[in-house]
Amino acid sequence: MDERRHFDRLKLDGNVSIKSESGTLLDFKAFLDNISFLGFAMYAPQKIDTDSVVDFELNTQQLDHPLTGKGRVTYVVNPVPGHSPFYTMGVEFVETNKDLVTYLIKRLHSKMSENARNKTKVAPVDFIPY
Repeated sequence: MDERRHFDRLKLDGNVSIKSESGTLLDFKAFLDNISFLGFAMYAPQKIDTDSVVDFELNTQQLDHPLTGKGRVTYVVNPVPGHSPFYTMGVEFVETNKDLVTYLIKRLHSKMSENARNKTKVAPVDFIPY
């Protein structure tokens, strides 16, 4: 099986506003799941057909202003009845500010490293018994 993941996917909390580029009636908010240099995954209340191009506005506390652009839906997973009412979808960046995506990913990596260091910190020793 061909592995399509060329970049790490990093957990990212936030919201995505989706609008249709083609004129199909789409206008809803979704929840972010993760992001990579090539795109993002989200949980959405509506299904979007694979290969559809959409306009997006990604909002997260990690950025001072939204990341906007166009994306192509690459996969759709239907909701599991009784488990979740949301579709899981992957969106590949078609047109966006790649510098801002790089900045966001670097911030996420930095935060992950900081959290890992804090978890492994050893309590300071007041004295060494001999």
